[in-house]
Amino acid sequence: MSSTTHSTFASELAERLAEPGRGIDAWRLVVDAGTSTEVGLKDNHPGGPYDAPNSVSGTRGEVYLRWSDGTVSSGTVDLTTLENLDEDLALWRTAAFVDEFAAEVLGPQDVPSVPLYDAAVAEVVHTRHAPLFELLERVRRELPPYDAERVSASVTAATNRRHLITSAGLEHQSQGTSFGAYADADHRAHDFLSLRTLPTVDEVGRMIRRAGETNRLLRQEAELVPGRQPVLLTPSATEAMLNKFLMTNLDGQRVLSGSSAFHLAQFAEGAPFFHPAFGLAVDPLVPMSPGSYELTREGVPARRQAFIEGGRLVTPLLDLKHARKAQLPATPFPRGGSSLRLAGPTRPFDELVAAMDHGFVVYGLLGLHTQDGTRGNFSVTVAQGLVVRNGRTLGRAKAIIAGNFFDALRQDFQLGSQEGRDVPGLQIQADVTPG
Repeated sequence: MSSTTHSTFASELAERLAEPGRGIDAWRLVVDAGTSTEVGLKDNHPGGPYDAPNSVSGTRGEVYLRWSDGTVSSGTVDLTTLENLDEDLALWRTAAFVDEFAAEVLGPQDVPSVPLYDAAVAEVVHTRHAPLFELLERVRRELPPYDAERVSASVTAATNRRHLITSAGLEHQSQGTSFGAYADADHRAHDFLSLRTLPTVDEVGRMIRRAGETNRLLRQEAELVPGRQPVLLTPSATEAMLNKFLMTNLDGQRVLSGSSAFHLAQFAEGAPFFHPAFGLAVDPLVPMSPGSYELTREGVPARRQAFIEGGRLVTPLLDLKHARKAQLPATPFPRGGSSLRLAGPTRPFDELVAAMDHGFVVYGLLGLHTQDGTRGNFSVTVAQGLVVRNGRTLGRAKAIIAGNFFDALRQDFQLGSQEGRDVPGLQIQADVTPG
């Protein structure tokens, strides 16, 4: 669907919703349209689900309705909605319910200007696929020297457009691009790129080098010495722990329902909960960052927002409904790890490894979804981890790491920065036993 057709579809649907006699007092419409093109390798060979190039386009959205009797409902829209609108409205009307704190429908906003679109990526998506194959070929050629016998990889470029319209007069259109690449060695070690622009030669080389060097380190087994010790989470493992134990508990719905580790009064008091050096914020205003945007789907303008600052609770994550219920301003939301910002004592990731007398580096966590997120307790299997002694990585070991994530962030911790990663690694103290 072209950008003109996408805009026309959203505008026509908005006009139909605004027609008199429908019993609708207010509405909000969001329509997304996008196209992605992917190429890939599986164990050194193209083909199967990785048959390239594979291009997919789609248009979907959602509508939020406040009816004249005060009830509200929502529904999904696609290209068939205009033709079937009367039937869809009847269905949405049937599903309407009373909500004392129903989200308001926003009018015009002061929208920040955030660059999100790269014309070169758009060209790759629609007409010029050669850069996708060139990157794939580079991975296929350069990973085997790192003792990789089976190379898998994927490269995806995408464009997306969003049109947000409300009955209160807010209308905003945006377009963005994304570019992702993934390189895997022997189903043992991998690295990735997540960008809005085409990657540089150096960025691709760094991805291949990290995957390859990690593969070499993980090929050799090492003896694990159990006990309490420094555990260094890689950026991906850090993000997984943050999502499980912090982002879930910061969710406004959980805070207000009493199912979070945090209580609303603690935010009002700025209660100290973590180490005074620890902070967590979202910043969706960084130009061309994959996690950036201009408006949330509800029309709340993007802005930098701290949720934890100086170890103190600042605000929960609040959509319009729960902001109204909490009598606090609505907040921006993170869009993946690229929009998260951590604060704390920071050193380069490799320096943290080199400074370990003994410790364990965690590459992946199994069973995190089963953990007690509210209390912060964890006991998870590490299928791929590295034993460190006297600042040297000795080889891989399977282990179980256990502890309490909240307590770990109340004690001394360190962040490990890595070039090209918005979420750093995180070094905490935990109990380590053979897995």
